[in-house]
Formats: sequence, structure tokens, C-alpha cells
Amino acid sequence: DDPDSKYLLNRTAVEAGKPFVYGGVARTGGLTLAVQPGVSACLACAFPPQPARGDESCAALGIIAPVAGAIGALQAHLALRLLEDPASVGGLLYVYEMHGRRWRTLRFERDPQCSTCSDAAQRAA
Repeated sequence: DDPDSKYLLNRTAVEAGKPFVYGGVARTGGLTLAVQPGVSACLACAFPPQPARGDESCAALGIIAPVAGAIGALQAHLALRLLEDPASVGGLLYVYEMHGRRWRTLRFERDPQCSTCSDAAQRAA
């Protein structure tokens, strides 16, 4: 579970035109993003790849198991919604923070300059 693997999965899904649901957990928070290639923002649109800043793995940061369970359950829910109505959830980022028991929802639009899903990147692939 490292950034390179997540961006590889993102690129592979975008190139194949297959929807997927990204999820990540660290410390006491987590997030999930539903991606509908060609329609919604992809992982690289929402979080452009950055140079590594030390060890940011789950082993180094730690996670709270119930947070991972909540994010996993939401990923399953979003996967089903992507099958039913992709436009309703594509590009939606759900963010959870255990402290304060807060959920936030943000919508990301496709980045026309995205190195993964922009029209130019897709023509080059």
C-alpha cells in the first residue's frame, strides 16, 4: 500500500476505461474517491503526484482499525453506486476524521492538464 501502487492502479483503470474506488487510511482519518474514467476526476486530478516526503506508510503512521473498516464499507457502497449510477458519485471524495466524528464530501472535476486522464494524456497512452 504505497503511493506508486495507487497511481499505477489509477492509470490502469483510466486507460482501460474501468471505474474504481480509491481508499486510504492514516492515523485517525481516511478518505475514498469514486473514479469514473472519462467522466470524473481521477486520483491524479484530486491528488497530483508529489515527491515522497519520508515514510508515509500505514506501518509508519499507524491506523485505527475501525476507521479502516468504515472506509472499506464506504468503498463497497460507492462501488455499487458506480454500477447503478456512475454520474452520481464519480469525482466525489469522502473524508472522515475520527476526532470530531466528521465526514466531509468534496467534488473534484477533471483537470484538463492531468498527466493521467486529460485528453492529451489519453491520446499519448
